[in-house]
Amino acid sequence: MPRNGESFLIGRTLRHAGKELVVSYAEIEQGHTGVVYQATNWLYTGLSAKRTNWTVEGMDKHCQTIADKFTAAEIRAQFGDKFSLQPRGRKHRYVFINAKGKRRKELLADLKYPVLPYPKGAS
Repeated sequence: MPRNGESFLIGRTLRHAGKELVVSYAEIEQGHTGVVYQATNWLYTGLSAKRTNWTVEGMDKHCQTIADKFTAAEIRAQFGDKFSLQPRGRKHRYVFINAKGKRRKELLADLKYPVLPYPKGAS
């Protein structure tokens, strides 16, 4: 990747996205703090909520795919002890406001989460 390649790609993508608010996450378990989001002036809004993943032993499916196909009762009835809930790691949450002037101020005022200082550490 050329120097600043990630920033260039993110900037171009955001210009063409057609969305006023974009949310992205940095994977803490992979040692990421979101350096590229910090370098491109995203707003840091803290950690994602605590969640659990549905897993079935021997089934190689994403937890959301499993949740879309079954209710909790159905999956427990069909898979019994092979079904379990696994804690999912939290992630750093970043928000980009893709608007200018008055509209940007309105969106910033309506954010659900406080804007916090960027996390530091290994990336």
